[in-house]
Amino acid sequence: MNKIRILYIIASSNMGGAENFVYTFLESLDNARFEKYIVCPAGGYYTEKFSLLTKKVLLVDPRRSFMNLGIILRVAKFIKENKIDIIHTMLYTSDFCGIVARRFSGRPCILNTINGFNFMVLEKGSLRLKRRIASFVYRFIYRYSDRLIAVSEAVRQDLIDRNGIKADPKKIKTVLAAGINASHTSSGGDIKDFRINSSGDKKLIVSAIGTLNEVKDYDNILEALSLVLTKYSDVKLFIAGDGPDKERLEKRMSDLGLNANVYFLGNLEDKRKNDLLSITDIFIIGSISEGCPTSLLEAMCFEKPIVATKVGGIPEIIKHDESGLLVPARDPVRLADAILDLVKDEEKRMRFGKKAKQIFQERFTQRHMLETYESIYNKALATFTGVD
Repeated sequence: MNKIRILYIIASSNMGGAENFVYTFLESLDNARFEKYIVCPAGGYYTEKFSLLTKKVLLVDPRRSFMNLGIILRVAKFIKENKIDIIHTMLYTSDFCGIVARRFSGRPCILNTINGFNFMVLEKGSLRLKRRIASFVYRFIYRYSDRLIAVSEAVRQDLIDRNGIKADPKKIKTVLAAGINASHTSSGGDIKDFRINSSGDKKLIVSAIGTLNEVKDYDNILEALSLVLTKYSDVKLFIAGDGPDKERLEKRMSDLGLNANVYFLGNLEDKRKNDLLSITDIFIIGSISEGCPTSLLEAMCFEKPIVATKVGGIPEIIKHDESGLLVPARDPVRLADAILDLVKDEEKRMRFGKKAKQIFQERFTQRHMLETYESIYNKALATFTGVD
């Protein structure tokens, strides 16, 4: 039997949930059944990792958009020359590139995984028009996709319900399966490195992982922590990630007088991220929008209690007062109250953590994700090429 040639297109090779998602496919899909190819930017954290797991790679200048016609034509040529059977894209400009390149190349099948609310219009006026234009472009181009895979029911409903051009509900499948690797491999170093300036193990560690941008709303987390510290001083916050808001957030930290309690760790490789999660007492998400956040599932895998904003797909994963506490977005007072609830109640932290781990094992393992997507691939090929 001929191998299925599958091409992954992703417009980022830096650290992130979608990038880790692609890496999981490349690492874990059966090599006896699938021949893997990738298009991605050069020079990122995952570039070499992607390349080592694929038959061929097309590297793109990271300074150029995947919506550039020249890039699209290069991708179309790559698709045609390698006789790709399935194109699978993640991230929005990748979706545009893949759909248009597929039309130029004449190959049979394209799937787009929608990882979040790509059409969300933020309240800041400077971004509103840009977001609305992007919403129109993507919704128009998705009419030419064969399958849209939403990472949560909330994302699916956003695709269907948004005013204007709508995605065809018949094309959309919800797959709440991120495929987290359950390995707890550490870096081999001293995990207490993360307790910089802490006075022993009595300090409670709160951690957050994610890109430092406006959607993740770390301002909300910092303000909540400042409120927590007025009532309970032995709390440290470790933030893993990097992004455009880093300098501003560090200044915000200083303005709030949090320098002794907050540590920005930058991007962490998987083993060091595991180090952080292993010593975490409470895991926190303060976002204004989420699809199916990878960091949340990683924390659940480590049996950590969750405090998160009730946005997007998070309520589909965490049930309030069973595996975590859910609070409104942009409400640092409610967020602080939830953190304090868990800070003061070790038994509740343990109970929530065990329930979170149970949910992870039942719904979000790597094996479950791979089985789900392999079924989608097989059905797509059967539908569009008549191959079983």
